[in-house]
Order: sequence, then structure tokens, then C-alpha cells
Amino acid sequence: MRRVARFLIRLYPANWRARYGEEFDALLEDSPPGLGSLFDLMKGAIKMQMNVPSFPKVALVLGVAGLLVGLGVSFLVKPRYVSTSVMTFESTPGSTLAVRDQFVACQSEVLSRTSLASMITDPRLDLYQKERQRRPIEDVTEDMKRNIQINAVDVPRGGDGQYMAFEIRFAYSDPNKGNYIVG
Repeated sequence: MRRVARFLIRLYPANWRARYGEEFDALLEDSPPGLGSLFDLMKGAIKMQMNVPSFPKVALVLGVAGLLVGLGVSFLVKPRYVSTSVMTFESTPGSTLAVRDQFVACQSEVLSRTSLASMITDPRLDLYQKERQRRPIEDVTEDMKRNIQINAVDVPRGGDGQYMAFEIRFAYSDPNKGNYIVG
């Protein structure tokens, strides 16, 4: 038992052992060895180790705390999937302006409240179910408008005609419905 006790004393911090080690050894020599005293030594060593700050302990505690916070946040954040599609148009020489005008008209039509509201309430899609229960459709269409992006994309020109491309992105919590909108 005394060997185990001496091993447990080694678990105490080094600076504590340097200061109180001789007195502690004398105290152990005078007290009867038993499981209770070994348990007390172990408990004291753990308490002392926790009270003495050191970089590895602080790093471990902060790492575990960060892991727990990250895990908690991951359950609170709703997943968002982004579906992307690129449409390419070929125009004949001199008709580039007409293609751009058509793009602007299509973009305005797609992002109009009427068009977005019809997509949201389409029974095949049934988008933004929870939001529609709590808020008016006008507010929900504004949410959808923020989740849709339509941008012109540069494409290499080749041959006689000119090419124009447009990228459409839609972010939504259900990947299948997002793909249906964009695809």
C-alpha cells in the first residue's frame, strides 16, 4: 500500500511536491495505509492538478468546450443546399443586345411576386411551409427572392456567333426541391 501511496504522491503538481513533499512523506509514514487514505490521495491529486493552471490543461478544457458549443450549434442551424444551373445562349452576330434584353425580361419575370408566389404555392413543391403558416405570402416571396441569384457568366467566344451564359442559384433546406426549381 505504501508503494501505491508514493505513486499517488507523484500525481501531485511538481511545485507542490517540492514545497510540501517531505512533510507529506512524514505524514504518510505516521498514518495507517488503507483504501480510504489511497482514495483521499487520489482525490487530492486530482484537485491539485485542476487548481494549478497549465497550458495543456487550459487548451484541453477550451478544446472540449469548443467541441460542445460547436456540436450544440450544429443542431440549431438548419441545413441549406444550393442548387446551381447554367443556361447558355448563342446569338448571331449583331443580336447580342437582343439576348441581353431577353435575359433582363426573363429575370424580371422569374423574380416577380406573382411568379415566386406561384412557385411557393405549387402543390408539387410546397415551398416554405412553416413560413407560410406564420407570415403573409408577400414576406415569404421576399425570402425566396433573397435565396435566388441570377448572374451573367463569361463564356469563351468561338465561331461566328456570340455566347451568353447565365447562372441561376437557389438556396433551400430541401435539396430535391431546390434542384426542381433550378434544374
